Formats: sequence, C-alpha cells, structure tokens
Amino acid sequence: MSDAKEKVETEITSENFRNCIINALSKNREEIKNECEKLKNKLKSGLGNKKQSKTKEIENKLKVLNAWSKILQDLSILKENWKNLLEDSTKKWGKQNFFSGKCCPDQYVRTEENKYTLEEICKAQLDFLKRTDIKEVYDNRIAASPVIILILESPHTDEFEQGEPVGPAMGATGVAIHSFLLKQLDEKYKSCRLLLMNAIQFQCSLGVDTKIFRDHVFREVWNDKGKENFKSRLNKYLETNPPEVVLINACTQGKNKKAPLYFLVEATLNEVIGERHIKRCRITHPSRWHWKRPELKIEDSTPK
Repeated sequence: MSDAKEKVETEITSENFRNCIINALSKNREEIKNECEKLKNKLKSGLGNKKQSKTKEIENKLKVLNAWSKILQDLSILKENWKNLLEDSTKKWGKQNFFSGKCCPDQYVRTEENKYTLEEICKAQLDFLKRTDIKEVYDNRIAASPVIILILESPHTDEFEQGEPVGPAMGATGVAIHSFLLKQLDEKYKSCRLLLMNAIQFQCSLGVDTKIFRDHVFREVWNDKGKENFKSRLNKYLETNPPEVVLINACTQGKNKKAPLYFLVEATLNEVIGERHIKRCRITHPSRWHWKRPELKIEDSTPK
C-alpha cells in the first residue's frame, strides 16, 4: 500500500468528525438528552451559592449545554452550520469554548532549553507547557533516543483555547503526569523522552462534562476511521527505530465498566505490536492520579 493511499484511508478530517458526531447523537439521542437535563439541573442548583467567578463559570457551562440541547432537537444544524459553529468557538464563547472541530496534535514534551528527557522536563516545569509537535522531529536526533509513549483517549477542554488546539494532557492532567510519573518509574527510564498522544485526536467530549457525549462520540469515531488512524500514527512512531520504546496505555475507562474505552486501545496495541518486543503497561488516566497514584508494572511482552 502506498503512503499516499494510506493517508487518504486513515486521515480524519473535520467533516469526518462532524459526521461521527451526528451519528453518535442520532443513535443515543434520548440518553444524551436525559444526561444533559440532569447536568443542567445540577448546575442550576449551584447558582447563588458560589463566588462570583464560580457563578460565571456555571453560567457559561449552562450556555454550552443549552446550545447542545438545541442541536439535539435538530441535528441538521450540525451539517448545515458546521463552519459557523466552529467559528462561534473562537469568537462568541470566550474562554469557555463551545467545542472544537480541530485535530489536537501528538507532541513531545520539552524544556525551554530544548531538553527532552523525562528527568529534565520534570525538574524544569510544573504542567508540561513546552511542547514540540511530533511532525517536527522525525528527521532529527530526537527520534533516535528512547521514548515513553503515553496514550490518552481524547482531548477535553484544557487542550483547546478558543477552538484552537494547544496539545494533549494540559491542565490538571499535565500536572498529574509531572507530579507522579517520574516517581513511579525505575531509574533506567528517566532518560527517556515523553511523547503524549491521544487515541482519538478530536474533542469527543464536545466541550462539556465527559459523561454526556464523550463515550458515544469516541466509539463512533473509533469505528469509522479512528482505530486505523491511531494504528497508522503509532506504527509511524515505532518505525523511526528508537532504541527503546515503552507504551503506556492511560486511556480512561468511560461509563461502561464491562466494555471500557481502554479495552479498544489495548486490543489495538496488540495488533500494532505484533512480533515486536516492546515494553508496555496499562494504568489509570492521569486525572485520577491526584487521589490514587498509578501502579506502573512495565513488562516486555508480545501477544501470544
């Protein structure tokens, strides 16, 4: 298969993402409506009992939920006004984004001085704000050193500013990685670079509480082009022939405990690894690390 053909088959466009949203909302409309109403009632109950800054935040969240409630009544709004809705995210909604329809790139974390080892970046910054997009490093020395690839499920609100992607694992997630990952690793892994990637690079949460849309949209995108896009990106990173790779699946569970989202990623990792001897482990999402520290059990294994 040619590289050009593979790109056409695995690339997810903004329009692909829109169509997956429409399908996910159409299939799960009543459940999503009920969840929206529950969250709106919960938020409304907090109005008047919070500080002014919190009240404004709640009002903004209600504004976004009301916009999605309107869309749920008429899904043709997404198809006919997609570009206008995306522009609203950058013009009308301020710091509280509506949602983003743009791809959030995989990134290496670095220091201000362009140092990339996990030990150096953890000493230098608290929230991993300095980044290098993966596309910038294929042909230089960075790609030829050991790497830890930390896999998350999809970007949420902190990963975008006014509709524009910033990078994976921002906000509290980045702080958790900084605070706990290095402490859980053996000394030999501290010289590795850290590559952050999302299994799905689009905002499956649609900018609201992850209980409402994320799981439905994630699965729809995954079953469309998401899985193949993830495999294509991961294969490309592994084919740069780094001397050592550690794959950490930190994808979240989601609402369905019997069929968690991380199962989809774990099964796909088995396909990608094949006969390669690559160290790997499965841990909880970093958003949980603040109250339950991860247990890293890195194993050198291949699927049986």
